[in-house]
Amino acid sequence: MFKKFIPVFALVYSLTVSADTPPDFTMTDIQGTTYNLHTELARNKPVVLVFFNRTCGTCQAAVPTLENVWQRDALQGQEGWVWAFENGNASNEQIEAYFEQFGGSFIAFRTQGDDSILTSQFGYNITYTPQYFVACTDFTFKRVSYDLVSEVFLSCKAATGIETERSQFAVGTEGNSIFVTLPRESGQVKIMVVDILGRIATQITSTTPQQQYLIDKPAMPGLYIVNVQLENGKRYSRKLVVAR
Repeated sequence: MFKKFIPVFALVYSLTVSADTPPDFTMTDIQGTTYNLHTELARNKPVVLVFFNRTCGTCQAAVPTLENVWQRDALQGQEGWVWAFENGNASNEQIEAYFEQFGGSFIAFRTQGDDSILTSQFGYNITYTPQYFVACTDFTFKRVSYDLVSEVFLSCKAATGIETERSQFAVGTEGNSIFVTLPRESGQVKIMVVDILGRIATQITSTTPQQQYLIDKPAMPGLYIVNVQLENGKRYSRKLVVAR
């Protein structure tokens, strides 16, 4: 895994760093996708940082709770992230086996030896596991216990007004259709319904300003995520269970 870290001097010019600001970094996960922390925070996506060791029993026991945050609160990356960093020099294959055994599907990264993200140089100074941090979209972050991760993650979203607007966004089923109600009329709207593996089941694009839209219901029952993108760049997401 190749890791690229943002030089410290770059942070000085990009934002004012306070003691509460999560140190920035760019890393590539075990699947080959590269992420940057401050970029995701700027996209209004809180990030849970999980530092774990695959042989740590407490780490293993926390996986189902973190998976709930990933599925229920973060909507698998639509409204936030759960990033896990293995600090025991495990291989990609060992990390994948760990997630399969203990029921995790959130984003995982491999670290090696004195990897900078684990050291005091980047502000995390991980000398033991497990440790959990939540980075909010106002560029503050705090260390929390795993049972409070969901509460703090949701408070990050509420503090930026995301929850208030989301409460006016509704989805449901009506016959063979899914209805989507937006907080207000919008111009061009793109709606995608994806399954839990990220595959598009059905989608529409509309240029007629309105608040409610109908889209074909997927043929197969199961859990889906309804993603809405407006022409002004705003996005909404909601889980939906399609029954038989």
